[in-house]
Amino acid sequence: MRKPRHQTRRRESEPAKAASAKSRLTKASAHEAARERWRRDARRFRGLNLRLRAKNELRHITRTPDGYAVRIIRGKKPVFDRHVAGFSEESLLEAMRLRERALREVRPKRRHPIPPRILRALGLSTPVVGICRLPSQFAYRASYRTADGKKHGRSFYYRRVSEAAAYAAAIDFLHGVLEQKAHGDL
Repeated sequence: MRKPRHQTRRRESEPAKAASAKSRLTKASAHEAARERWRRDARRFRGLNLRLRAKNELRHITRTPDGYAVRIIRGKKPVFDRHVAGFSEESLLEAMRLRERALREVRPKRRHPIPPRILRALGLSTPVVGICRLPSQFAYRASYRTADGKKHGRSFYYRRVSEAAAYAAAIDFLHGVLEQKAHGDL
């Protein structure tokens, strides 16, 4: 007659128990350090800097030799492409109006939008360009390109910290990346 499975298991030796307890403590301290770092970033968050604000305001608008081009791309195909002649303030405002009208007609790009409660908590009216939400991984991902065109990213998880703190840490990370690009370090 066989013994029940729970009776046949080997018991861990004392040194093995001590080693696993030690590894759990080091993991816990690493997680606590990450939580504290993200909390610090969230406290340090004072809003978007000039470069990120400009990137948000001028999304889908590029400068051409004779004016501004408004291009909205979905699935690697342009769904809206218009040109506004001139470099005056009125031309830029017209390009912005064109973009807003087109964005109302075109399907939204974000599959997982940033929740409004997170934007309100940080005092933002629109999501930051370059940060996406990955709800299945409980993370925000900040994406950027280096000077040679390679795409990179970093994830900020909100399992152990608040979601707003993770989003603020991702914004702070993008601030640093844009500063490095401005100085030519990246």
